Amino acid sequence: MSFLMGGNSTQNNFCLQEAELNALSVGYCPPNWYMIEAVQAHENVHQQHIQPSLSTVLPNIPALFTSLSVPNTGQTEEQAINQIMALSDYQTALDNTLQTWLTEYHSEDANDHNGATQAAEHTVVDPMVIAICNYAKSLNWLDGANYCPLCN
Repeated sequence: MSFLMGGNSTQNNFCLQEAELNALSVGYCPPNWYMIEAVQAHENVHQQHIQPSLSTVLPNIPALFTSLSVPNTGQTEEQAINQIMALSDYQTALDNTLQTWLTEYHSEDANDHNGATQAAEHTVVDPMVIAICNYAKSLNWLDGANYCPLCN
């Protein structure tokens, strides 16, 4: 990530850019300004919990499907698989699998939004806020009507 001198910052928008970046406004009433790198940093925090939660529930998943069967009518294996997948109990097993995993996943990632994801996002947006502020200062945009709390 780098800030090209000027980028898309203007005297009229730099303070809004800084405020929205600093507020980590992604996901809220659509922000005008955010950074895909900050979204990725946020999601990387959650990613730490995906594999452990899958590993926890994986041993229980086969039991949800082993009772599913269809009569042997001479169909091919592929046809039998398709018939099993068409059963309402198959969809129930899928739903239960997803719910079991989500419950475990959310028990592991419960504290992510209590600081960890925000800290990760700030490692990306803070340098950009500083760069925009420095750019605005270099052009004397902070005088008079252009008061910006993050720069002043």
